[in-house]
Amino acid sequence: MKRVFFILFLYATTINAADIELHRVSVMVDDIKELREHYEKALQEEQQKNETLQKKLNMALEAVNSLRSQIKSEISSQKECVKISSSDENSFPKLKTKQESAGKIIVFKAAPFRLKNDAKIYDSFENPKYLFSWEKGRSFTSNQKTDGWIKITGYFVNRVWQPASEDLWVHEEDVFQRESK
Repeated sequence: MKRVFFILFLYATTINAADIELHRVSVMVDDIKELREHYEKALQEEQQKNETLQKKLNMALEAVNSLRSQIKSEISSQKECVKISSSDENSFPKLKTKQESAGKIIVFKAAPFRLKNDAKIYDSFENPKYLFSWEKGRSFTSNQKTDGWIKITGYFVNRVWQPASEDLWVHEEDVFQRESK
């Protein structure tokens, strides 16, 4: 009798196991169907978005091409208004340095100078503009001169030398060179 119950028990469990397996397979099939439906729906939505974007891109390209043709026509009309020279010659004058345009600047070993009398100080030896005056006896240093002018490269304040922060020029007739120590 035990054997009969055992066989019935085995038979019942195998039938139940088959039902359980069948149920699992049907749930999986339902899930796959649902996933396919979602995939197809998402694919359709993406295709619609792509079509919309393609239409917008085509409209933008048409606008760019239209603007490009307008610009080309504007350029061609402007070329007619302006005569373009095809000459290789430069129509601008060649720029010259201060040294080329005026007297030649002579550079020498830096030396101390002193004013013989009250003197006017200028910003340049070419087209000089008066800046200020220095009193007789004021000491300064220089290492450049040209056509009656001496450039002030540094000067003494309370016996301490400091470099000139701007171009300063004085007439050569107002100075004498001191002996270097």
